[in-house]
Amino acid sequence: MKKLRKYLVLIDNEEFGIVADPDYVVRPPRGKYPEYMGVITFVFYKQWKIDRSFVEQLLRDFCEYLKADYGIMYDDKTGEVLLDLFGNAEKNIYEEKWKSQKETEEYFNNLMQKALANQQSQEQEIADPQNQEQKPAIQNVTDTSNPNLKKNTLMEATNCENIGIKIKIKDNLTDPRILEFIKEKNWTFSLKDFYTFLDSLERPLYNERARQIVEFFVNYRDGIICPDRYNICDPIKYPFDKDDISKPISKLSFISGGLYLKKLRKYIALIRNEEFAIVAGPDDDIVRPPRGKYPEYMGVITFVFYKQWKIDRSFVEQLLRDFCEYLKADYGIMYDDKTGEVLLDLFGNAEKNIYEEKWKSQKETEEYFNNLMQKALANQQSQEQEIADPQNQEQKPAIQNVTDTSNPNLKKNTPMEATNCENIGIRIQIRENLTDPRITKFLEEKDWNFSLKDFHTFLDSLERPFYNERARQIVEFFVNYRDGLICPDRYNSCDPIKYPFDKNDISDPIAELSFPAGDLYMKKLRKYLVLIYNKSYAIIGDGGVEKVLRPKRVLPEYMGVITFVFHKQWKIDRSFVEQLLRDFCEYLKADYGIMYDDKTGEVLLDLFGNAEKNIYEEKWKSQKETEEYFNNLMQKALANQQSQGQEIADPQNQEQKPAIRQQEPGKQPPILCLCVQVKPNLTDPRFVEFMQNWDFDRAKLNTFLHDLWEKSHNEYAEKIIRFFCTYKDGFICPDKYGYYATMGKEFDADHIEIPVAWLSYPGVRLHLSKKRMYHGSIISDYWYTITNGCDIKNPKKVTPQYVGILTNELVKSRAQIFGQFPDYMGTILIWTMKRSKLDMERCKELLVDLCTYMDTDSGAIIDEETDQIIFNVEEVLEKKPKPRNNWLSWLLNPFKKKDDLKS
Repeated sequence: MKKLRKYLVLIDNEEFGIVADPDYVVRPPRGKYPEYMGVITFVFYKQWKIDRSFVEQLLRDFCEYLKADYGIMYDDKTGEVLLDLFGNAEKNIYEEKWKSQKETEEYFNNLMQKALANQQSQEQEIADPQNQEQKPAIQNVTDTSNPNLKKNTLMEATNCENIGIKIKIKDNLTDPRILEFIKEKNWTFSLKDFYTFLDSLERPLYNERARQIVEFFVNYRDGIICPDRYNICDPIKYPFDKDDISKPISKLSFISGGLYLKKLRKYIALIRNEEFAIVAGPDDDIVRPPRGKYPEYMGVITFVFYKQWKIDRSFVEQLLRDFCEYLKADYGIMYDDKTGEVLLDLFGNAEKNIYEEKWKSQKETEEYFNNLMQKALANQQSQEQEIADPQNQEQKPAIQNVTDTSNPNLKKNTPMEATNCENIGIRIQIRENLTDPRITKFLEEKDWNFSLKDFHTFLDSLERPFYNERARQIVEFFVNYRDGLICPDRYNSCDPIKYPFDKNDISDPIAELSFPAGDLYMKKLRKYLVLIYNKSYAIIGDGGVEKVLRPKRVLPEYMGVITFVFHKQWKIDRSFVEQLLRDFCEYLKADYGIMYDDKTGEVLLDLFGNAEKNIYEEKWKSQKETEEYFNNLMQKALANQQSQGQEIADPQNQEQKPAIRQQEPGKQPPILCLCVQVKPNLTDPRFVEFMQNWDFDRAKLNTFLHDLWEKSHNEYAEKIIRFFCTYKDGFICPDKYGYYATMGKEFDADHIEIPVAWLSYPGVRLHLSKKRMYHGSIISDYWYTITNGCDIKNPKKVTPQYVGILTNELVKSRAQIFGQFPDYMGTILIWTMKRSKLDMERCKELLVDLCTYMDTDSGAIIDEETDQIIFNVEEVLEKKPKPRNNWLSWLLNPFKKKDDLKS
């Protein structure tokens, strides 16, 4: 769990995990139960500036609460224990996990020397357990049975950090039965057919050449490189059993299989089967046939030895020679893992640098791209570029120059000032819906009254692929802009962006974007990343609900968002990025287009003048404000703790406090709290009647509360929420709501049934918020009163069962049901935010209107920092004040229990 800029916490349950083999057989645990079965770890980072005394007090309170006998405070970097409450911990918590580096190095060096000494004294042999025949010993590197192998020569010293070796073989490592199936079907089979065939095979999968490779690791020099762990991917977590190597062989024998092996602090090895993979798209009836050619080498074995492990280099060279001799391979190299430089080539058929085939040098890439940019700009100046419409076969008008007047909102091109931004982004937004119109029509006809099964049945009846004209225009722009200059290499609906982009068939990318709430990710290597969002409603189902969930948010103004990111190291010309933004906006007739600093969010260019100055301001406060707020909160909490027992005076028994203080120049105005008390009971009357009947037990109460959940209603509760929705044409209409402070649900003014249900449910507080304006809480005091002041401090416990348990235990007599209730049964609290649109005058007007609307004279505006009443609505409404007990104390802090509000 985490609390933003405060802490991270990890709670571990140390019970044995349920781990199963690929054959679905659970492995019995091999270890012993630890002494402590639960571990709670907090981490407070230095930059969050948490007071150390607060951390120490938290540790003591938590141990006292749990009656624990182990509690420490430690340095997270070094592991040094700073405070041990019970004196039963090590001085350093990391010593138990890791041996010191020096001991590990000495142990491994001794092991290497012993192994080399054994090799010189006698020949090492590797037995074949299946054929039960003794294989010839691994030949010395001077053996002539492999004529291609060069004799051993001394290696010159280099400054490389990590050393790697690579062996390649031409034999296919896939199970022959799978290869025969693919050959017979000629890639005309579905995934279902393939898995049916696999189920019919006798397991495990097997390939003779794969067996030889795995056995080499087990038997080489009496198991000196026998792995500790294996897996088909990272992390390499499964224990390697040298007596049963069938599973690693099976992993490697699968089509396009891979096998990761490692030995702690010695090496990491990756063995790849280069056979074509079985790939099928979501709409494909049959698998996709491979488009490439088979490589020359079908099996690749790669070792990596890290510098800090201090492996003897002569041992690595000898391992390379022995492995090549054992496999009769004709490709074997030792290389610098960081730079790719080949240090030793046994057969003389490798490149000088193994990374050159994959990546051009950065300098060449930059020169190539700059030349391409200059050529494209020259072509644009010499003639108009046109993008053809492949469906209508009609020539589209050329992309207009940025000075074209067909889009009156577009500003003329102006030179851009230089900035020091690292990564540049551009964003274009369009108003049109990108969803397939057939799906949109289905949603409108059904009015969201359908199940997931109905939706999938409808999708199956549609002709594929999905299509939207506007989505097609967007994707085609990438293909045709400046003769394919920005045509993507890869695409996907999410990260990783792994599917090859075919400019001759763009139906699949269009289909991804045309699905409801669909996304399209694309990239061009070392040039850009782009994300295209379809902002329509998503289809969401709940396991416990037959119908899909009706959307509660309001559709945004812009339904399509296109975002490019150009990283600094790619050195993209900034004038090109600006021209791309202008051309894309002109092509789409968009009225929103910006270029911004991707790191800070600062807008560098706004074509239409309708964007914020910083696109990240709405999402995150600056780090400085967050730290100041949290430090002030900590200091205030510590001050309150030191001054416990202080009472908040009744404002009516005291003299009038001075008005809000004058603000110093440059400081933000104070945070105000609007407090209103209403007389009507806000709880569902059915619950009130149920309690007054006094004919219930725990089971009946739980059943009643469960049936009432999200179905309760109170006319006065609805009246309050209607006020928030309609006041001054929605001026204070909330954006979010919830029954705990995070308020994660979107507020829909046309569907207020759930907010009303939560407000009228016993024991629940309703929280409302409007961005950059206010936070609000509405509280019903009925349940609080009948339970003698019980308050559910953990809002996540507000469930029918939990409320039923508390009600059954705390309501012991009829006197609690029919006793004296307070004059005011509901409370409305509204806190303004920094830079809120609710200034003092508007707050006064809002408070008077709300009190008049709810027919109450109990309302005030309070300075949140000084707790001073700066405006009282009674003076405006000209009504006599009525006596109240500790009124302000409850309004300011409803979670704090005073002497007259004890549970």
